Amino acid sequence: GAVDRESRSSLSLVEGMARQCLRTKPGEPYILAVLCAALRAQGQAKVALATGMPHLTSGPSALRTTLAASLCDLGRWSEAQELLGHLNCAYDRRVPARIARNE
Repeated sequence: GAVDRESRSSLSLVEGMARQCLRTKPGEPYILAVLCAALRAQGQAKVALATGMPHLTSGPSALRTTLAASLCDLGRWSEAQELLGHLNCAYDRRVPARIARNE
């Protein structure tokens, strides 16, 4: 959707701050979740997926939720459901790989 100029500026600032934080704490899942959420809000769901998916770990996380939302933004509903469905069962490392390949 359309984002006003003030919101775009704020989102850009959040993105920049998150990227700066990741320089000192690479792969930190909470910072990645913030970065991916800012990217999503700017209409960059594909970039959010490419950024966050390599760092996805087992169990529930803000990053997992943000990545699932990015999949929904792209209309990839079953993949989002599959990603979130693993919250209550053993983590399947194949899921991020399948999503990255758009299977």
